[in-house]
Amino acid sequence: TFTGSSLRSFNRHGHRRFSVRRGSPSTQFTSLPSAATAETGGTNEQYLDDKQLDFIKAYLNEHHKSDVLIPLVIAFSSLGTTAIKKNMWIAGSFTVTDAELVDITRNQLHIDATVQDGRKTSQEKVRVALDSDPVQGMVRTYPTLPKLDPFVLEYASKVPVDNFVRRMIRLCNIVKAYEATGKLIQLGVQMGGKGVGKLKNDLYLNQVPHSKYYVEQI
Repeated sequence: TFTGSSLRSFNRHGHRRFSVRRGSPSTQFTSLPSAATAETGGTNEQYLDDKQLDFIKAYLNEHHKSDVLIPLVIAFSSLGTTAIKKNMWIAGSFTVTDAELVDITRNQLHIDATVQDGRKTSQEKVRVALDSDPVQGMVRTYPTLPKLDPFVLEYASKVPVDNFVRRMIRLCNIVKAYEATGKLIQLGVQMGGKGVGKLKNDLYLNQVPHSKYYVEQI
């Protein structure tokens, strides 16, 4: 069970509010109504519902900044290309020091990144497509993987949170955040998904039949 948030309050506009622990003090943010709408055709079709959106943002921001969110910014945005060019002259002079996931839409992660460029600190708004390939210069560090077939995703599960989890797992594998993938599957189940991608007890691993006991131990 994940405890990414301790939310049970609302602000004066009726929007849900979180208090996410990251040591002391706590960080507060307010979610926008209907933030996770689809990016197609200008419709108001809901992708993730408000509860799923708020919980996933809080969980990733609290537990997976250094291993998932910051690498995603570096691998899949122009900040990664800029980092390569500037660090060629002075190693470590350009770094992404923080990344805050602020929204999830049907095709993108919206991230507020904090950048240290020499002595200058700035905030950059970054959009990472859920079907991204690494930017130029990052392919050697983060080799890409085949994109997921949308028809296969739709066949596996029509639940949007499963769609999101599967696409996020691909991105995590590209940036080598392997330990986060199983947690994302469990998170999806907790948020109403069907556990697409979860190992089944009768699965034949690598085409070799194993006993039910062996598979359960993996």
